[in-house]
Amino acid sequence: MGELKRDFRRVLDAAERGEATVVVRRDRPVARVVPYVGTSDPEHPRAERAGGLLSVTGLLADWDDFESVMADVVAGRQAAADRPLPELE
Repeated sequence: MGELKRDFRRVLDAAERGEATVVVRRDRPVARVVPYVGTSDPEHPRAERAGGLLSVTGLLADWDDFESVMADVVAGRQAAADRPLPELE
C-alpha cells in the first residue's frame, strides 16, 4: 500500500499504457487499477448530466448582485447569536 502511495504516478502511467496494476495489502490483493475503456463500458457509464460542483459551473454568472447578496449572508451569519464564529488560528 505504501508503494502505491509513493508510486501512484507510475501506476497511472501504466494504466494509460493499457496495463492493470493489482494493489496488495498485507500480502492480499484488495483492488485493481485498470485502464479506463471509455463510455461504452457498462461498468463505468458516463453521466447524462453533470453532478456535484460541476453542475453549478457558470450557474451564477448572470447573478448581477451576487457579491452584495453574499456579503449580506455573511454579515447575517456573523451577527447570529445561535452559533458563534469558529476561532481560527
